[in-house]
Amino acid sequence: MTAGGGGSPSAADIVIAGERAEAPWVAWAIRYTSGFLCAAMSAGRADQLNLPAQQADDPARMRTPAYGVGVDAAEGIGTGISAVDRAHTMRVLAAFGTEADDLTRPGHVVPIRTADRGVLQQRGTAEAAVDLCTIAGLAPVAVVATLLTDDGDLLQGDELADFAIRHQIETVSADSLAHYILRQGTAHGGRLRRLAERPVKLGVEGPFLIDFADEVTGATHTVLAGHLVPGQIPTVYVLTACARWESDHESAGVDGRLDLEADRYRVPEHGGMIITLRDTTEYFVTEKFELARGAVVAVLNHFGISSAWVVGWPDGSELGAARLIECRPEPQHRHVAAS
Repeated sequence: MTAGGGGSPSAADIVIAGERAEAPWVAWAIRYTSGFLCAAMSAGRADQLNLPAQQADDPARMRTPAYGVGVDAAEGIGTGISAVDRAHTMRVLAAFGTEADDLTRPGHVVPIRTADRGVLQQRGTAEAAVDLCTIAGLAPVAVVATLLTDDGDLLQGDELADFAIRHQIETVSADSLAHYILRQGTAHGGRLRRLAERPVKLGVEGPFLIDFADEVTGATHTVLAGHLVPGQIPTVYVLTACARWESDHESAGVDGRLDLEADRYRVPEHGGMIITLRDTTEYFVTEKFELARGAVVAVLNHFGISSAWVVGWPDGSELGAARLIECRPEPQHRHVAAS
């Protein structure tokens, strides 16, 4: 796992799912790193286990992962420093039923408190490690340790590639993981969760309004979905901001990108859909237009649309112009090739 962006040298971390931490793998991680193994988990999870940051919160550093107070498992270990003991403590940290009293402080495993929404909020290896566990359906706690050369430098470039080949392990960057999450989310059900569906009366046999919960941003988006003609590329209109449809087809204000009062009748007459995206007040290091594009792609995936003419594709340019967005299936997940 490598960090994303920035001009400074980036670290590459070994990642082991906390619930799968076994002594041989922990010993292997110690052998090829500094031996400083941490348990990456969201700040919310750390708070549940009473694992505060080692120093008081600094508003200027709130977006930076913070080391928590070191812990050991309260039972089932010896001194706490061995690979066997640290593996056991990692599994205790990852276990669903673990409570604060199941840990002793101070200890030999140091938690890293990560951003609650992962690499989209903080493009770091610790966030990426937690996201990988979540995507895999495992407990969101990961063993992380920075890879070093025999000389003690960061393992990078060709040396890192050779290491991965030699040990038959996969490498992934935080940037590529963020790209995936923007479109697929971290849950097995995809980025969007379908909430409510209701018909809309527009003077013809109505289309449907469907609300979707965005598992990435926490916002709720609304889709006015008309009929889709097999073999025909639909037109999809994208609105941003606050338009919310009601069953009597009254709506709130729109940001002016499209004339909703006129364009909403195109959907029942000609098919396609209108996607209304809502903003979030949470902080993300990812640009808002990237979050919006990922949401549009997730809607297309949900309806099984492989190609669409998108009017208002979120990129800050060519407002009103239709842009052809192509989707292609990938193993187990549908992924979209759009920029």
